[in-house]
Amino acid sequence: MIADFHSSLQELRTAIRSSSAPPAWIKKQIVDIKLSVVSQAASPESGFNASQALIELYDSIITEVFARHRLFENEAVCIFALGGYGRREMNLFSDIDINLVYGTTAVPDAIRTSIQPFIAQLWDMGLELGHSVRSIEDCVSLALQDAEIRTSLLDARYIAGDTVTASKFRQAVQNRIHTQDPQAYIQSRIQHMRARHRHHGNSERVLEPDIKEGKGALRDLHTLYWVIQTAFRISRETKTSTSHTIVALRTLGDQHILSSDEIDRTEKAADFLMAVRNALHMFAKRRNDRLSYSVQLQLATYFGYQDTPEAKGVEVFMRRYYSEARHISHTCITAIHKLHVKFAQPSSDNARLPLENGFYLWQHGGARTLEFNGDFGEHIRKEPRWLIRIFTLAQKYNATLSDTLQATLREHHYMLDEALITHREVIRDFLEIWRCEGQIASTLRTMHELTLLEKMVPEFGYIVAHYNYNIYHKYTTDEHLIVAVESLERLFFDEVTRDIDIKHLRQIYEELTLDERYQLYWAVFLHDIGKSRGGDHSEIGVTLAGDIFRRLQYTDGVETIQFLILNHLHMEQTAFRRNLKDSETIQNFVTLIGDRRRLRMLYLLTYADMSAANKNVWTEWKSLLLQELFFRTDDALKAHAGESSDFSTWKELDYAGIVYDGKLSVSFTDRERYTEVIVVTTDAPYRLATLCGALSVCDVSIIDAQIHTREDGIIVDQFRIFDQWSQKPTTDIQKNKIRSILTEVLEKPEELTAHLHRHRDRWKRKKFIAEQPTEIYFEDNRRFTIIDIFAADRIGLLYTITHALSDLGLNIHSAKIGTRLDGVADCFYVTERDGKKIVSVYRQEEIRSKILNLLR
Repeated sequence: MIADFHSSLQELRTAIRSSSAPPAWIKKQIVDIKLSVVSQAASPESGFNASQALIELYDSIITEVFARHRLFENEAVCIFALGGYGRREMNLFSDIDINLVYGTTAVPDAIRTSIQPFIAQLWDMGLELGHSVRSIEDCVSLALQDAEIRTSLLDARYIAGDTVTASKFRQAVQNRIHTQDPQAYIQSRIQHMRARHRHHGNSERVLEPDIKEGKGALRDLHTLYWVIQTAFRISRETKTSTSHTIVALRTLGDQHILSSDEIDRTEKAADFLMAVRNALHMFAKRRNDRLSYSVQLQLATYFGYQDTPEAKGVEVFMRRYYSEARHISHTCITAIHKLHVKFAQPSSDNARLPLENGFYLWQHGGARTLEFNGDFGEHIRKEPRWLIRIFTLAQKYNATLSDTLQATLREHHYMLDEALITHREVIRDFLEIWRCEGQIASTLRTMHELTLLEKMVPEFGYIVAHYNYNIYHKYTTDEHLIVAVESLERLFFDEVTRDIDIKHLRQIYEELTLDERYQLYWAVFLHDIGKSRGGDHSEIGVTLAGDIFRRLQYTDGVETIQFLILNHLHMEQTAFRRNLKDSETIQNFVTLIGDRRRLRMLYLLTYADMSAANKNVWTEWKSLLLQELFFRTDDALKAHAGESSDFSTWKELDYAGIVYDGKLSVSFTDRERYTEVIVVTTDAPYRLATLCGALSVCDVSIIDAQIHTREDGIIVDQFRIFDQWSQKPTTDIQKNKIRSILTEVLEKPEELTAHLHRHRDRWKRKKFIAEQPTEIYFEDNRRFTIIDIFAADRIGLLYTITHALSDLGLNIHSAKIGTRLDGVADCFYVTERDGKKIVSVYRQEEIRSKILNLLR
């Protein structure tokens, strides 16, 4: 690649210099070279190599074009690269920013005019430049007023032009900008980084990370570079073909701030992220920094990650990304803190409140920070149990750990070894953390960020950065568990009661005793601990929880915690996939639960799990279904205890008393979060499929369907629906449309096909949905056969399935319709035409084959 690259580059430079080739040829040659550089660097360790080649390409083009514009020969004008171009860190479609610097106090109009043809020629060649024209004084003045401009000048790298002006510009940056209040500048970069992290999920372990701006992404390294530049005023007089960030990073080794191993590890992590960003740009054919679900498989394949019996290649690829991002995040936070301390002003004694054991509380701006008066590292080395005890102290005073304490804990995490985690006092302190409501999740998050949580609970370390290739979860498993604890803990605070759903859940939470809440927090934290080990993660989680509690010498409530872990999916599966009007469904769930205490704990665990999976998972209608299951089960449990029970969300209809006058009847009743639709008409083949098809073209989602056929051949079907986009009760316009289309298609069934075609055309640009293999299961019920169908979502899917079931000669008595992020989960209660259940395995296979063939 290197030989071909330099040969093509030399040919390009000659063509520009001699004007021997038309602009179109030059433009195409530049594109071809760029794509060749990136496509031939299909290795996760090739990021910086490709970057340096792109830098050489752009420098050569700009230098040659600049040389041709002789208007600059006798002028004090030079060109500096800015941003990633200045730092020698370019990806395929990175911005190309330059600053044309003039040596006098003001840029003459003649110079500004003469620069325009130079810029225009570069644009004609396909270089989409961002450029500025400023005098040295302008640069200094603006940089002192604006931190972003100051930051851009820290990246400045000389490309071409008057060397005397370039030298003066460098001196001005070094002596007049770098020296201005470095502490305030470093603090502004830290605040900017924290705000950026919050905007991108405040975690390295999100499903679709931003590889440039997210936590642990490239921008964290850039921030570290700017802080290093400010701290050490690194000169750019000497040319280098290496990334300036990497050069600055090596300075930290010289200053004994980072070890050589840490620096090497960070360089490799940065190289990986650069390679991935190049590939992202290449696949998108534009600048794209989001590692979206739809492109992850492409990237894994491109970089040679293959499926194995143990894991999918894409999962291994993403685990590496999370591992590299986490290392970058930790390195940057640690190094930036140490450099910030270099310029920190001593705090006022008036803001310090002395505490026990040499600690003090620093109060500032309403915040409370825990600090140590002395060398905390030496304190830990003498008494290693402070690696855990410090968190109970922070909870006691409702304070956060200072950056210094966090950096020290991170450096000494290795001391939390197998002997220490079984020490009686360490165990006591760790268990105490779980009893401080309101600070449990934040403490666990801090411990995890400092790698202490996986030390204290080694089973948790096994799922760090564990990634499942599906769009159901927003986070990796370790992050999901902590977010789930955060979701549960929100019920502890008063301000959440504005939301009616949360208010109801908070009332349930308050009914628990302190010991029950303690057990519930543990269950939430451990509910997915069995993932990534193969087999049923719920069953594996029960075993692992037993191991954890034996090591912690904890016995109270372990059986309850294990019950919740084992059954943490059962409540949502029942609520979303079973007919809650069927007494057998409720009785089976009652038998599983056993008592009202466990029902409340499982209900809250289900909420915490779902709300932490993805913002689109916990929806109003799912909350409604879970509430219905909760109240029906709670009433059944009360009835067993001899208490009254009267809960019902379905309107119990007097089917026999409904008068049918020979015309279609469609009535609507708006509930709080959905619309109930009752359709009365004559029975006919494929009638339910027709009704479902008609509803689907009206942009509504069906939650439930209850089907009743009277002896006189009249059907009374009930549907619970809501608007597909707002997830609220349907509008009057939708109701009129539903009534109109139902009237039309029942009179002329052939019109439904035309409506479905038009509807598919409307929504053919549907968002990406993962490949969900179709799965079909049969379950026996007292009166029916239950068919569960899991499949990728598509327009008109419910119509297709109900039509197929009618083709197969089945009667559908009720249906539960569930749309998930990664597909649909639909449940049908059916019988044969003669009212009998499906008992033959051959008949079940016939039904399965028919539906599978239709959905391929």
